[in-house]
Amino acid sequence: AGVEGGVAGGVIGGIAGGAGSGAAPAADQARLAPKKSKGGPAEPDAPKPVLPRVEAAPRAAKVLVMSDDGRYQPLKARAVRVVTYIQGSRARTVVDHLFENDTGRNLEGTFYYPLPGGATVAGFALYSGAVTVDTPSLFQSPDLLPPLGDDSTDLERLASSAPPAARGVKRSWGDIQEARVVEQKRAREVYEDVVRRNVDPALLEWSGASTFSARVFPLPPKSLKRVVIAYEQTLLFDGTRLRYTWPLPPGTGKDLRVSARVHVDPRQAPEVAVQPEPGAKARTVGTWQVYDFPKLAGDGALGVALKPRGADADVLVGADAAGLAGRAFHARVRLPERLTSGAEGPPTGRAVLVVDTSLSSEDGNAWAIQAATLRALLEKDATLKEYAVLLFDVRPRWLHGPGFRPNDAAHRQASFAELERVYLEGASHVDGALEELDRAGREWLKPSASGERVTAFLLSDGNVTWGQSRVDALLSRHPSVESLRWVTYRFGEAAVNTELFDALARSSGGRVVSVLSASEVDAAAKAHRAASVVLSRVSVAGADVKDLVVAGRPRLVFPGQELQVAGRLPGKGDAALEVVTQAGPGAERTLRIPLPLDEDSAFAPRAWAELFVSRLVSLDDERLDRMVVALSQHYRLANARASMLVLESEGDYTRYAVRDEQVDLENLESLRRREEDQRRDKLLGVALDEVPAPGRAVVARLAEQKGLPALLRRQPLRDAPYAGGDERLQAELVYRKARRDNRDDVMIYEAVARKRAFSGDTWGAVRALSSPVELRPRDAEALRLVGYGLLALGQYPAAAELFEHVRLNRPFEAQAFLEEALALDASGRYSEAARNYEIVLARSWKRHAEELRTVASFHYARMLAGLERQPRLAEVAPVLRERRAGLRSPVGGALFANAQPIDYQLTTHWNSDSTDIDLWVIEPNGEKCFYRHKETSLGGQLYWDITDGLGPELYHARKAAPGPYHVVVHYYGNNSARYVVPTALLLVSDRNVFTPEDMAQRRFQVRILPNANAQLLLRSEYLVVAKDRVPAQPSP
Repeated sequence: AGVEGGVAGGVIGGIAGGAGSGAAPAADQARLAPKKSKGGPAEPDAPKPVLPRVEAAPRAAKVLVMSDDGRYQPLKARAVRVVTYIQGSRARTVVDHLFENDTGRNLEGTFYYPLPGGATVAGFALYSGAVTVDTPSLFQSPDLLPPLGDDSTDLERLASSAPPAARGVKRSWGDIQEARVVEQKRAREVYEDVVRRNVDPALLEWSGASTFSARVFPLPPKSLKRVVIAYEQTLLFDGTRLRYTWPLPPGTGKDLRVSARVHVDPRQAPEVAVQPEPGAKARTVGTWQVYDFPKLAGDGALGVALKPRGADADVLVGADAAGLAGRAFHARVRLPERLTSGAEGPPTGRAVLVVDTSLSSEDGNAWAIQAATLRALLEKDATLKEYAVLLFDVRPRWLHGPGFRPNDAAHRQASFAELERVYLEGASHVDGALEELDRAGREWLKPSASGERVTAFLLSDGNVTWGQSRVDALLSRHPSVESLRWVTYRFGEAAVNTELFDALARSSGGRVVSVLSASEVDAAAKAHRAASVVLSRVSVAGADVKDLVVAGRPRLVFPGQELQVAGRLPGKGDAALEVVTQAGPGAERTLRIPLPLDEDSAFAPRAWAELFVSRLVSLDDERLDRMVVALSQHYRLANARASMLVLESEGDYTRYAVRDEQVDLENLESLRRREEDQRRDKLLGVALDEVPAPGRAVVARLAEQKGLPALLRRQPLRDAPYAGGDERLQAELVYRKARRDNRDDVMIYEAVARKRAFSGDTWGAVRALSSPVELRPRDAEALRLVGYGLLALGQYPAAAELFEHVRLNRPFEAQAFLEEALALDASGRYSEAARNYEIVLARSWKRHAEELRTVASFHYARMLAGLERQPRLAEVAPVLRERRAGLRSPVGGALFANAQPIDYQLTTHWNSDSTDIDLWVIEPNGEKCFYRHKETSLGGQLYWDITDGLGPELYHARKAAPGPYHVVVHYYGNNSARYVVPTALLLVSDRNVFTPEDMAQRRFQVRILPNANAQLLLRSEYLVVAKDRVPAQPSP
């Protein structure tokens, strides 16, 4: 897609931006470089977009629904109104959307909204009604959304910026239904239980990076549905002005009507300019200056540029209207030159450029600017003598193989040419990239002389979607975090992993460089050469302070760096914020910033809470979750620990005991210490309190066995991108076209992964299969689908990691523990598998408890019997045998004590709730074992039939008859309210269970099931797998 629009000049790390944009690799240069604005030069004072407008990836909401052919498509947005409030460096945005269902049937969809980097959700609501689309002229109506009144200045009330329709008007939207903040796992549990009662709640959840998703109420046919979201952010600073930007969605002014109202507090901004109408006149309403834009059009952005009131800091101070004592403050500090160093740092010498090639890198202008930054780093830094390039997505790989290359024109051009051929795909595996850097560091990735360091330039948003995601774990397990000097980049308002970036900078003495636009890439390429000074302390003088937080907790600061500082002032006094730096043995330098207690900003308390809660979430300590949720409820924050839930009535909130956490927020430090006394295993959902002593003994004794190999061998990963001949080539072309048309369609990734696997390109299969996780890293259905695929590909450890994420988010669901146990069992992590099996057996579960315990008993007994036969476990075998003998049998008695062989065992599992999938087995004599005929003359047995939930179903042929067994699944359909990922089925087949040949004969097979709804006849569609085709991978 082409790039259009102007680019902003400004400052990066105190260095003026260059006149032109950074160059991009070779043939892509024209495609990647920003074009000149069509409208000619802008007015000098008019704000320009923070980033060039990108046609292919606007920052706009979408609602995904399932079409008649089972594909996932976005609904049309018909009207959007943006209402913005700006006070100093803080802004609140309320976006009111109308989405059209132009089909003749009810639809259910999922709403996705990507926020600017660092923004947090401050509110979410839906209107209970819908407006019928009875004529195309409806979309031309100027009052499609109810008009705003002058009470829109009441920013604390969501209905003031997204008002209901007046009584008696032709188009009524019903009542506004505002969400309440609820602990994430509890919100999900309540939501799903309510959905099963055919009542329609709504749930807004964090979906990774800065994206939030929500289940949208059923969308009636031929009608418009109204969705409202509010968020707050700290504005970017371009060197002279604070910048607010809201990019206009595609089709603005044509198929989409967009209007806006901007409120600015003039007490905090002596000069204001707006775009796209620089001459727009403001009117005064109360304490606000109000700008109205009744009809926006084109491909630009709604923008505001504000001159800060203070040269060194933007300060907001205000009382907490909800009742916490004292006042809160938020300060955005711009370090003046006298507090930093103007000297150059040491020469770069050797460098490794770590380039993100995952699917999300194609979002917006990310890949273009990453490529331009890479080119500028190599061309503009004369002290960078040698380099290597590490690409990573779901796996790391060296662009030119291991080893450094001279940084000369010929080698650079070869690198640029290679980068042109990179295809962006797959999930982001930061852990894998660091592991590869560790390995290279032991072999060749070393500085050229003692006393020097290799610099690592990370060209990525840093958002982890694959493998280990806890930042503290990443830092502790990888020596390369400290041995390399890390430099990371944040481009404009991109949503980056600030926690990872800040941690890398702290651990390595590196830095985070902010790049406002493509025009600043050349300057950004030199920012790492600037010398640093030590940030000695940040404190408040003249008054008491509580709960002081400095965003990112930097240890070193650089020219032009900014700090975000916030805290609570419980008493009175002449308060001032003091920032102190020191260069080497020199004297300390102090910046003193007054904190005026006579001001009262409604933004300040929430801005403090946002920073404080972000710090708590970054600790990734489950023991602090209750504290995080309490603060989130108090200040209406949605994040990784707190979701927003809408129920139909107050009675529903009471019925499900949805209420605020009752904790004392006055003394957060003592609260944190008390909360940390909790047991982490209980909070993670893996406590063994209900498990009997023999079960706990098995978990403990297996945990003592180090280096025990997995009995089920993994499939080797092969990189064979050209394998498969013309058939593979045609499949790749179809895949690329389908992805351009609709990359949200999960089925296109599964289809090409299957083709690559059959061609012998297992690495390519994993790369494609991981892409849905990159798109929806928190979606349990997507994670399960990909996990099933990884089991079928023989990639058991990776599958176990995905199922762990599912289990952590869904500890109320026995299937999450059971599926993770299957992956752990296959991976050779037997103690953890035993832990999960024991939890399934011991706990009370709301749904299908007996069926789940029965399946867990058979799988667990099979694992224990296999381990008992291992010579290395001779001392542990009596413990394993005792536990196996004590397992409950579905028919009573000690069935597992002297377990008799089972020739053929099948279990099925699926990823979509409220789904009816029948397991049929046609035996050699033609007799069909299914839900109406559960026992056959040959001894086959189907234990039960599950018509909702996630399975499992279980079949046994204890004495198999000679001849073929045909396994059939009959898919009746999916009635799940959250259905944006297709239904996937996992078939687990075992032969010769409880025999010496058992443990190496397990096979996993995955099938993506066809669409099913009232328009499709599925009873005649069978997915048949003959006995000799049951394995989904070659025998080990």
